[in-house]
Amino acid sequence: MVLTDLKRQEKAMILRIRDGELTKQLMTLGLDFSMPVEMKYKAPFKGPICIKNNKKFIFIRARDAREIAIAEMS
Repeated sequence: MVLTDLKRQEKAMILRIRDGELTKQLMTLGLDFSMPVEMKYKAPFKGPICIKNNKKFIFIRARDAREIAIAEMS
């Protein structure tokens, strides 16, 4: 399962990111890999998504979000 598979208000834990450069960019934006992410917004037509992580909102391109493997939380 990848990040774009989440629906609004669903939470998940990040398992891995395929691209090392993307990992660095997300860390620079303040993404905390030990905390769950929550899907807040998905733009139409494969636009960017917004996730909430550790009280921060982070926008990610849909093509980058497809590179992020997750485990859904119930």
